[in-house]
Amino acid sequence: EEIGMSNNGVYNDPGLRAPMSWDGDTKNVGFTTGRPYRDVAINAAGMNVANEQGDPASLLSFYSRLYHVRQAHPVLGTGAFSLQSAAGDDTLVFTRTGADDQVAVMINLSDAPRTVSARVAPETAFVSALGEGAARSGADGRLSVGVPARGVAVMASARP
Repeated sequence: EEIGMSNNGVYNDPGLRAPMSWDGDTKNVGFTTGRPYRDVAINAAGMNVANEQGDPASLLSFYSRLYHVRQAHPVLGTGAFSLQSAAGDDTLVFTRTGADDQVAVMINLSDAPRTVSARVAPETAFVSALGEGAARSGADGRLSVGVPARGVAVMASARP
């Protein structure tokens, strides 16, 4: 998942458990020097760790950034959860709120860029946990940010 690996041509549970694609060698994908226990992923030549490491636009780099966001903002795992979108919406919005901080996660599920809003603490400065800017909530507690098509914004309240 973290590198966009596909299945190994079989559409069942074992097919989803292809050996990890460490490199683009379509015989053993860097998983072993012998024959892997299952067939390799059908997209191993292009979707593998060696191709994605060091590429800031890769899926592997995105997952790495998300991991660092989770480490930097423990409130994502411990804060009070508030789902702010409804079934069928083309956005998924939720907040996690702790005693001293708040994070708003805004996911645009549509094929077009959107301005997405979350209800947060009023008149509070937020910074992008993914490094893409800053915003401030209004007196009404609405935080609005532009989110690219099929993209995500993670906005964290600025710590004092």
